[in-house]
Amino acid sequence: MARRGQGEGSIRRRSDGRWEARVSAGYSITGKRARRSYFGRTYAEVRQQLLAALHDAEQGKPIRQKGQTVGQYLTRWLEDSVKPHRSYGTYERYEECLRLHIVPALGKVPLEKLTPQHVDSMLSCLTPTLGAYCRTVLRAALNKALKWGLVTRNAAALADPPRHQRRRGRFLEPEEAERLLRAAQGHKDEALFVLALMLGMREGELLGLQWSDVDLDGRTLTIRHALKHVRSLGQPGAFRLDETKTDEVWTVPLPDAVVAALRSHRKRQSAAKLAAKSGRWQDSDHVFTSITGRPQYVSTIGYHFRRLLKAAGLPPMRFHDLRHSCGSLLLARGVDMKQIQELLGHRDIRTTMNVYAHVLKSVRRQPADVMDSLFPLRG
Repeated sequence: MARRGQGEGSIRRRSDGRWEARVSAGYSITGKRARRSYFGRTYAEVRQQLLAALHDAEQGKPIRQKGQTVGQYLTRWLEDSVKPHRSYGTYERYEECLRLHIVPALGKVPLEKLTPQHVDSMLSCLTPTLGAYCRTVLRAALNKALKWGLVTRNAAALADPPRHQRRRGRFLEPEEAERLLRAAQGHKDEALFVLALMLGMREGELLGLQWSDVDLDGRTLTIRHALKHVRSLGQPGAFRLDETKTDEVWTVPLPDAVVAALRSHRKRQSAAKLAAKSGRWQDSDHVFTSITGRPQYVSTIGYHFRRLLKAAGLPPMRFHDLRHSCGSLLLARGVDMKQIQELLGHRDIRTTMNVYAHVLKSVRRQPADVMDSLFPLRG
């Protein structure tokens, strides 16, 4: 039998009588050279498989590797595809989802043998909300594997999504919002609650806001960062400024009430700095800080918010619901959906429309009401 050239693969007869064709498949997850084997009862059978694999390689299609498990692939995907290109918060959430749920259930399954049944079995052991998130993460990872030619189908996309009721946030009515703002008057972080309600900023964006991003004379504010508490560093007070949720930077105009609240807050912060014991105040450019000038924890904001709700006589709600209240109040007063999208920093206007679909139902009556006022019913 003529010897094949380098990269052309090889064919041999095994001791058990079967024929085996082998071809280089690049490098494995560990960095070692990987080979792909094809087996058959005859020389012609394995030769045909070898020629098909070499043809795929010539067309730029990767030769799928054997032996790589789901766990090995996900580890590499997380480090090579997620960590360099997504925010640290996203990386941290993905890592936790893989480590606690996906890898324990599917990690030992060979990647090329992963089926929708495997994924369905994993999802059945999780709550609907958690299962939906894990399926989303796994589907994103397998989309990359599909693009790289490591699998022939996305098993997560083919698995049945968990059935769960999407949680609808609570929205403040104008009178309720006014009660909340009255309860916040004089609070150390009064301006934070004003910005959350009037600008719809996320918690991380508020805590990551810096004075260099605020132009009180020009009455604008630029949202550039989100503050993240980096738990994985092993230090209880470790923070970092990260990109916003949508990786965007946008500037918003400020209402007079927000400008006034920020001016008062800056005076209050300067007084706190002067009153702090020598060496205790930590200088930073953050707008919202602790009593020692350090960045604040989200949990601290949540604690103060719950107390404000109680003081205002309002039922429990999430801090994030202030963001939704902002959008709802604006939309109900006829503000254009595109303007609301730009204020809230949604990347896609469809997100804005989905979140505020309940308000749109009432807004849709406006054209009919206008026509009724123009042309009253004649009887």
